[in-house]
Amino acid sequence: HETYALAGTSKMPDVMYFFSKTFGPYPFANEKYGMTQLGYYGGIENQTNSIVNQMSTSWFYVSVHELAHQWFADMITCDTWHHGWLNEGFATYSESLYKEYDLGDAAYQTDIQGNAFKSGGTLYLQDVSDPFNVFQGIIYQKGAYVMHMLRGVMGDSLFFDAIYTYSNHPSLQYKKATTEDFQLICEQTSGMNLDYFFKQWIYDEYYPKYDFNFDYDSLVNQVEIKLIQTQDSIGWRPVFEMPMQISIEFSDGSDSLINVYNDAKVQSFIINVNKSVVAVHIDPF
Repeated sequence: HETYALAGTSKMPDVMYFFSKTFGPYPFANEKYGMTQLGYYGGIENQTNSIVNQMSTSWFYVSVHELAHQWFADMITCDTWHHGWLNEGFATYSESLYKEYDLGDAAYQTDIQGNAFKSGGTLYLQDVSDPFNVFQGIIYQKGAYVMHMLRGVMGDSLFFDAIYTYSNHPSLQYKKATTEDFQLICEQTSGMNLDYFFKQWIYDEYYPKYDFNFDYDSLVNQVEIKLIQTQDSIGWRPVFEMPMQISIEFSDGSDSLINVYNDAKVQSFIINVNKSVVAVHIDPF
């Protein structure tokens, strides 16, 4: 299978370059990095030598995923499987990051939306007594999506500073980490209190459902946007507290992206504008 393996791994040096730039130097440079084709199963991130089903181009992003694990699982592993998302969520999100680097923002957005997780259960795994129950979709998909949301909360610069600091922290390198270790580094890097974020998205379940409407007053050049969280009607957490982006579309075809902070079930935001408003879109990304 040499021919298709050469094709399927031709971009792996570029992936190594990108991850080393983003996360810090490849953790096992003295031992290099290898891949082994098994011919069945999916993939697993053995330290310095990942096993994959195939090395063809159709399996390329499995290879990307397993390489990311060299930082997040092999160099820093989760303290217990309760925190397994620190391994699988980070590696899954790394696939999206490489798509963004290689193919652009649209590819990133498409990929990350494919990880939207809408089932119940907490990202912190409650029951890890059965090893085969650990590797379930939530720690991959919701884990990656939580990273996407955290990036939105922190902003690109602080987010990537935090990821780099986490993966190069002397108390964590070649050791174990908990969700709280990661949260602390994010807070120290950003100066933000992120307790609300981690409580909602790691230790609670589901997600908000929004209704909204808007009223444009041309006499005072203001638009009032009313936002309502409705998920408590089906027994979910009554309020998810999050910063939110709102896109305002104007009659001349232009638009404006504003940031608000939503921390109540029913909340109104009054925005000053200088053009006629024709549409409002909440949380476009």
